[in-house]
Amino acid sequence: MKIIDGWLDIAERAETENHGGKLLEHRWIRLHDTTGFVGPSIAHLQKPETRASYHLIIGRDGKVYQMVSLALVSWDAGIGEREFQDLQYPNNRGFGIAFENLGEVYVNDEGWHIAEKPWFGATVISLENIDWKSKRAWHSYTKEQLVVGSAIIRLLATEYGISELWRHADINPRKSDTNPTFPLETMRGIL
Repeated sequence: MKIIDGWLDIAERAETENHGGKLLEHRWIRLHDTTGFVGPSIAHLQKPETRASYHLIIGRDGKVYQMVSLALVSWDAGIGEREFQDLQYPNNRGFGIAFENLGEVYVNDEGWHIAEKPWFGATVISLENIDWKSKRAWHSYTKEQLVVGSAIIRLLATEYGISELWRHADINPRKSDTNPTFPLETMRGIL
């Protein structure tokens, strides 16, 4: 795996107009969940009115999609004047990577749901993640995603000197991704 002119050679291009200019620095990686399946998530992020993007999306099967050149700013942590670590515009300081993950799911008498909509793919949810009392669970990540994700994090750390790894929720407290089943400390150990 290598980077050629800002593009990851193993990634399928899924380009979007939703990005800014040149990155100011390569300081951190911001981690996200797509909160939807990869195909519809990419289609949504390619609409100009969405005004959001990621550099990379890692599918449940480990396939990688690249939306924005690694030389440019992706719009994944908000495009407003949000501050993080006393810096405005956290998008300008690193890369946004999303994992295809539904986030929080729940069950009621009608079946499994995400974002208040029925979902019938409950077999991908690990039983260890289910809180039977509240009937809620966090969608688990796949081994394929985590293997590819760790290789990408290692590559970005080596190529760009990345020293920090943050969940979207660390930057924006209104968010909950990556969800609690993500092995954040293991991934941080790669840096």
